[in-house]
Amino acid sequence: MSIITGKTVKAYGFPLPYAVNIITLESVFSQIVNVLKCFRKNILLTLVSKWAHKNAEFMKIKKYNSYNRLLILFFLTFIISGCASLNPFADSITEYDMDGKYEISLGLMPGEELAFEMRNPGSGGYQFDGVSFNPAMVSLDKFKIIKPDSGMMGDFGRWRFEFTTVGLGSDPVIINIKRPGEKTRDAYKVINLDITEDGPPFFEW
Repeated sequence: MSIITGKTVKAYGFPLPYAVNIITLESVFSQIVNVLKCFRKNILLTLVSKWAHKNAEFMKIKKYNSYNRLLILFFLTFIISGCASLNPFADSITEYDMDGKYEISLGLMPGEELAFEMRNPGSGGYQFDGVSFNPAMVSLDKFKIIKPDSGMMGDFGRWRFEFTTVGLGSDPVIINIKRPGEKTRDAYKVINLDITEDGPPFFEW
């Protein structure tokens, strides 16, 4: 039992922590204030800890979701770009550089646009002698002679041929050349086309 008289507190039976039997009211109130401050501080720390924990979990989830979204976006971009290259209505022209190649084989679908570029073989004494192809399968949209830009002797520029696949079948496109004054023509480039409704398979086993 404690009796408060004047400015002193006489404690009987149990002493307050860190207090002598007779303590002042100021020290009691100071201890109470300190306890309240400590209690409030602990509550604040608990709240801050809970808030930090929640935010950490949220950031983990957000980071995980962002990673998944990025991965999905990457695959969608890859699939769309792959489909665009096979899309018969795609706007882009597929380019083929035929330098160093005599013959190639391509699997295609109707409606695809193709461009083939090659060196002008004029340095070997040859000249252009037409293109052989099946008009039921492909159409020749443009033949362009690209002037040389190197300024070097023996550089006769380049040839560019643009085609569009229009039908199904398997036939070659042959770029013909011959020497002036000769009747025999030679195959300068051979492009074997296999045009089907579904195009080439995605995977070959």
